[in-house]
Amino acid sequence: VPTLGQSSPRDTMFAVVNGARGDSLRGAYTGFAKFLPADADPTVAACSFDTDGCTDPDDINTEHAWPQSRGSGQEPARSNMHILFPTRADVNSARFTFPYGDVTDAEADEWFIRDEPPRSTPPATNRGAWSRVDDDASRFEPRDAVKGDIARAMFYFATVYPDRANESFFESQKTTLFQWHQDDPVDAAEARRNVLQAAYQGNKLNPFVVDPTLVRRAFGALTPPPGLSATAGETSVQLDWSAPRSGFVSGYNVYRATAPFDAPGAAEQLNDDPLTTTAFTDTEVTIGTQYVYRVSTVDVDG
Repeated sequence: VPTLGQSSPRDTMFAVVNGARGDSLRGAYTGFAKFLPADADPTVAACSFDTDGCTDPDDINTEHAWPQSRGSGQEPARSNMHILFPTRADVNSARFTFPYGDVTDAEADEWFIRDEPPRSTPPATNRGAWSRVDDDASRFEPRDAVKGDIARAMFYFATVYPDRANESFFESQKTTLFQWHQDDPVDAAEARRNVLQAAYQGNKLNPFVVDPTLVRRAFGALTPPPGLSATAGETSVQLDWSAPRSGFVSGYNVYRATAPFDAPGAAEQLNDDPLTTTAFTDTEVTIGTQYVYRVSTVDVDG
């Protein structure tokens, strides 16, 4: 993929792709907004016109969703805008090179939102609007509104740069990224950024933004719907889940095993045809046996 080199993509990403020339640039992780004057260098303005560094909480710098030390540190990957995001500088540092993942309220060491200082205690409301980090587990969870964007950037890097992508780093978060991709589908803003970025990079689009069903087809994964829960009765197990917001799902398959599994071939499929409802009752259970269930979506193309 032809790219612009390290300095040019920042200016292009800030001023053109994110439309911030003479307007506000927003950090992906926090939604922090910073006005960039139309006659200023976008990168310099985003860093508060500080030529000595860009690390203060009121600065916006560039985040590599796939960290440079994990494989994106050399060109052309280093300046590929499909994996770059504007971020509040101190939150970029807090993410470090951690993989992405879900962080519970109890595990979170710091919480981040807009221009507020990091806090160590959970916010009272709207926690999905905050990014959070678990330093002990080396895990970072972005706010809900950008989780799908981040996931599709990660799938893109693993696909376009397979020889550079750190396999263990990707595998440690792949299941979570699948879920985020499902829960936060492509919106108009992400689709627009994809086209604008491609215009400066040889018209090479992120295919996972163009066709979200490629995630399952490219990686052969069980793509789960959100909100799966299981309720055990005396002679049955009731499964319930929510319909994804994506419009690409035509049904669901239910799998069961007696040990954790990732691939469909390692489990028994309990339904003959794709289910069209968001519930299933397993009546063929044995008391005292532990079961592991997974539900996968079936895309409209099968």
